[in-house]
Amino acid sequence: MKEKLLHIKELLSYSAEQLREVTDIPQKEAMILLGHSLGRDMSWLMAHNDETVDENKHFWEMLQRRSNHEPLEYILGCATFYGKSFDVDKRVLIPRPETEILVDKVVELSQEFSHPHIVEIGCGSGIVSIMLALLL
Repeated sequence: MKEKLLHIKELLSYSAEQLREVTDIPQKEAMILLGHSLGRDMSWLMAHNDETVDENKHFWEMLQRRSNHEPLEYILGCATFYGKSFDVDKRVLIPRPETEILVDKVVELSQEFSHPHIVEIGCGSGIVSIMLALLL
């Protein structure tokens, strides 16, 4: 059986509409999901939006998961924190951009010590400790 061909721009338009109630950035998230399923970045999608792609079961599954309010990071299996990509799944909290402020403050305060020792208690994913180890 031959798979159905779909225009990228139509696929993105439909997907963004499905995500409108889930996110403030439905177009961007639709592009992220489609790009992830095709192994392409968003700039490629924009440059090739008139092209067709084979219907992709994995993309539809990811779109359904996001439509059900599952966090994008869990669907993709990664989250960006402090400019680095980290693997995540449902067992860990997704690092938030606000937590980067905490890391910045700890780095700033640690400059007062010649050999700072830092202990993170109740660390969840451990991402704060990982970033501090990389930065310090």
